[in-house]
Formats: sequence, structure tokens, C-alpha cells
Amino acid sequence: MTIDTTNLDSGEDKVKLARAAILAMAEWMNEGVSDEKVAPSSKLYNRIHDVVSVRDFGAVGDGETDDTEAIQTAITAAASMSQGERRAVWFPKGLYKVTGGLSIPDTTSHLTLYGESSEGIGASAIYFYHPGDASVTVLIDAPIQNFTMLDLAVRQMSESDYTALDPVTAVRTKRPTTATADTDTIIERCCFKQFSKGIENWGRGLKASYNVFDQCGECIELEWPDVGDYAASAPAISQDTTGFRAFRIQNNRFHSIGTIAVKNSGANASKIHAIDISGNMLDIGRRLFEGVLVDGQIVNNQSIMTPTKVIVLQDGSKNYVVSGLVMAGNTDASRIPDYFIEFTGTHTNGQISNVTMDNCSIDAIRASTGSVLNGVTFNGISCGTVGSSSNNVIRLVGNSHKVAINGLTYYGPLLTEAVRVDSGSVVSVSGYASLNSATPLSVSGAYTTKDVVINGSNVFQKFVSQSGTELGSLTYENAGTNGITLVSSDGSINFKPSNNSVRPFDDNLTSLGMGSRRYSVVYAGTGTINTSDAEDKEEIREVDEAVTRAVRKISFKQFKFKDAVARKGAAARTHAGVIAQEVKAAFESEGLDPFAWGVLCYDEWPEEPEVRDPETGEVVQEYRPAGSRYGVRYDQLLCLKLASM
Repeated sequence: MTIDTTNLDSGEDKVKLARAAILAMAEWMNEGVSDEKVAPSSKLYNRIHDVVSVRDFGAVGDGETDDTEAIQTAITAAASMSQGERRAVWFPKGLYKVTGGLSIPDTTSHLTLYGESSEGIGASAIYFYHPGDASVTVLIDAPIQNFTMLDLAVRQMSESDYTALDPVTAVRTKRPTTATADTDTIIERCCFKQFSKGIENWGRGLKASYNVFDQCGECIELEWPDVGDYAASAPAISQDTTGFRAFRIQNNRFHSIGTIAVKNSGANASKIHAIDISGNMLDIGRRLFEGVLVDGQIVNNQSIMTPTKVIVLQDGSKNYVVSGLVMAGNTDASRIPDYFIEFTGTHTNGQISNVTMDNCSIDAIRASTGSVLNGVTFNGISCGTVGSSSNNVIRLVGNSHKVAINGLTYYGPLLTEAVRVDSGSVVSVSGYASLNSATPLSVSGAYTTKDVVINGSNVFQKFVSQSGTELGSLTYENAGTNGITLVSSDGSINFKPSNNSVRPFDDNLTSLGMGSRRYSVVYAGTGTINTSDAEDKEEIREVDEAVTRAVRKISFKQFKFKDAVARKGAAARTHAGVIAQEVKAAFESEGLDPFAWGVLCYDEWPEEPEVRDPETGEVVQEYRPAGSRYGVRYDQLLCLKLASM
């Protein structure tokens, strides 16, 4: 029957065409299907071969019938198609029970497994029932280039917790030694549940996005084969020595996983470049990434209620960005990590930025023993509660770090040191804010720094000439005053202010020295200038007679200072002056309060305990007993002496 498709302008003509098509199909069915109608290159042949359905090969998908053989037959049939045909295996919605591994022949390429959905009642799901022996270690073995898996759920059926699952990998892509290491795997919108490992990708190229990993041990593992275990590609940029790239792990959900979401710590981990881990969520999370990160980024991810470190960057990591992370432990002590980010080994040129952390048991960010951070910067770090007052937001163990810390906000309980770095490192720190008014910024270590208050015992800034001569340093010797100490190579500090003055920030509020921290000698070209302007005074009158009588009772003495005798012995010099206690007694004898006059001073200070570094044992604050001391303002006393004559 011939259908005229010309002049189909009106709706009526289209209805006639539909009726004719139905009649033609009925005629075709009555005639049967001839070999000519399904011959290669015929329209019917091509239409049939658009899709290979596992149902066409006997799979039932009822969750009870063993569909292993039917699915494997469908995969083998699709793999045997020519390059120009669509090598795709369709899983209509259903629960497909399998009891053995499924393998894609390594003689093919560009093969796709796809379902209708990986979630909900319309899902296409493969339920793997382990045979109970070591015969199956991989559920879907895809040793080919351009393997794709879409909209499928795969689950290992087990009554036990995921930590005790049989050691089975859901999907592995590892090409044979006779092939190149190009895999170019794509896995999207799939669900992996209760596997010891979700995806194991050997070689260059992986895109894993919009997947769900539920109660898996390790979710995605990246590996690179040894030289000789694959055929090297011809272009220079594809040689083993240049490293390999294109690993995109984006917008996945990792739910209640066993250990790690993404792992790159194999023997050849440093050859895997350009890992992009972005937009992922770990709820009831654990570790987002562990391994070497080269020319890669970990951005805009979350790991909450985590009992383990979230990021572990290992030796050889370089040229990386870790940014936009939200990481939190729980109030439950069993779900609190020791650190959120840990560095091990040597790192070069990295950036940690816009990171928010809360509730860990030790330090929020830590470079562990033996690590070296060279050119690593920390920008926009925000942190809540860490382990205890002796722990840190950032702790860099070792003396060879060269890092910059720009912008750190801490809003947790009081810390002794927010940032701690061992002596010998060079660290720039700027831009600190605390949202808890009781919490100062406290930093110790070796620094070039600005905009911070320092607490510690070591040099944090060194001044070096262009020739390499050390001119001096900025340090804090932890004398209990939370102050900054300047040290120069010759023992002197020189100021050359542009406005010819060294001045306090506020007027008439700042003391130079204190009762327990005194200057020994003040050298000056002229004496001090004291305020005497009448505009600044009130209650101006002659000195009271009782005061002049008290002053006449005060006599001058000669004496030596005990600390000078302790240092110099008999060479200690003799001084002249009054005894403060005698001044006090003289005023009191006339019924006067000696402290109501600007003559007598009295200072007390509390005991200061010895403080040691918890790791090195180094004394960072010496013990100082509580004490008190009287003092006299001689300019005031001498004025009263003159008035009493």
C-alpha cells in the first residue's frame, strides 16, 4: 500500500494520513515479517537496533528471578554491534536480580548502560546478591574506552552494616595492558548502595555527577596504571611523565558513607591532574577527599555530622584550590572529627579559602609532623568551636613552612592561640576578627605579620637587609602582658617616624611601662613636659598647711637597689631619694590620704604560672610570683618640698 504524503496542508489531510498509516501497519502485520524487511541497512533493522533491551534477552526485572545471564547476553550483543550502531543496553523500570559479575568485552568501546530512573517507584535497579565466596569482586567490569552509565541504581543486598559488606566494587573501568589508558567514563544520575567501593576508575577521564552513594565504603577511587601496563599514546601531552587530567566529580550526594567519598592515593597518584570536586554533599558525612591534588580544585562542598577529617591533602599536592567548604561535627561526641583539614608531606602553591568549620576535637586545620607548606595561603577562614583552649584554628607543625593567612574569623570559646606555627617558619598573618569579645587573637611562631595581637614565645617577624644580614626581629616573649617585643641584632630599637613623633593612640590614657614591667633608664635631650595649662585644671589654690607639715617630715636617704646588687655586687651604684613607705606614713600622720595626692603610687600584680608548649615542652612563659610595689612621683614631691620651705 502506498501513502501519498503530498499536499498535507489541512487537518483533514493529516487525519487521512494517520488512517492510511494504520491500514498499512495492519497489512504489513498480516503479510508477516520477511527477511528482506529486517535485512541490514533496512529501516526496520535500524529501528530495532536503536535499543537493546535486557527484557528482549529474557530479563524479568521482578526482583526474584535471577536475571544475571539475560543481562550479560544483552551486554554481549550490544558490544558486538558495529562502530556506527548505537551500543546501548536499556533497563526498563524494574528490579533486576543478579548473582554474578557483569562484564563488558574489552574488544568494544562506546557502550552505554541506562535505565529510566535511579530513584523512586519508577527506578531501574540492579540488586546484587553475593554468592558468598570470593568469585565476585566487581559487579560491572568495563575495561573499555567511553563507558557510560545513566539512570541506574545498583545495590548489594546485605543484612549487615555497610562496614561489613563483602568487598565488591560496583563499577570498575580498567583497560587491558594492550590498550591506551584513556577511559573517558561517564556515570550520571545513578545510585550506588552498600558496596565496599562504588566506582574504581583506572586511567584518564571520569565524569561522575548527580549520583547518590548510600552506605558505601569508598565511593570513588582514582588510579593510574604503571608504565608498561598500558600502551602510551603518541602525543607528547599524553605521555606518562606529563600527568593526566579530566576528572570531574560534581553534584553528588554521599550519604552515611563508610570512609571516603573521593580517593587518589595510589602509587601513581601524582600523575593524576585536574581533579574537579565540586558541588557535592556529604550528609552524615565523613571524608570528602584523601590523596594527592595536583592542578585541581575542591570547591563548594559540604560535609556535616562528620566524625572524621574531611580533607586530607597528601605529599606531592601542588597548584590547587580548596574553597567554599562547609564542614561541621555534631554535638554527639561520637561524630566529632579531630581535624577538618590535614596536610601531610610537601605542598607547593595551594590555596585554602572561604572555609567554614565548627566543632572538632583538636585543631580545625593542621599540617602534621613532617609536612612542609611552601606558598600555601589561607584566605577567609571562619571557625567555631575547636577542641580546647590549648588547641588552634590553624596549627602548622614544623619549622619550614612559608604561608600567608589573610582573614581569619573565630567565634568559639577562648583560645590561648588561634594560630600556632613552630619557630623557623615564615608566615604572614593579617585580618583577624573575633566575634567573641572574650577571645583575643593569639599567634605564636615565626612570622612576617600585621594587624594581629601576638601570644607565644618565638620570633614572628624577621627584618633582613638585601645582602642577607639579619637586622632584627619582632617577637613576643610571653611576659604575661599580651604585648609585642622588638628585638634588633645589636640590642637597640630605632624609630624613624615620618611625623617626628612616636605617640599613643589615645590622649592621656596610655602608660609607658607598668608596676611589674619597668624601664631601667630613660635617655632624653630634655625633660618630660607635664600638662600645666590653667584651662585643664580646676580647684586651684595654695597648698594646705597640713600637706606642707607632712612633707617637712619626709627626709632624703641614700641607698642601693637590691636587683642592682644582685646583678653587679659591690659595683652597684648608690642612689638618693625618699622611701615611699615613709612618704605614706608622713601623710597619714597629718590625717591625710596619701593616695589622694599625685605623689604616692602603689601597684599589685597576680601570680603568673609557667606555661610550656604542649608538643615541644619549651617554656613560653616563665613563672612570676604575685607581688606589689610602691612608687613616688618626684616632680610632685619636689614641688611640695619647695612649698613647705
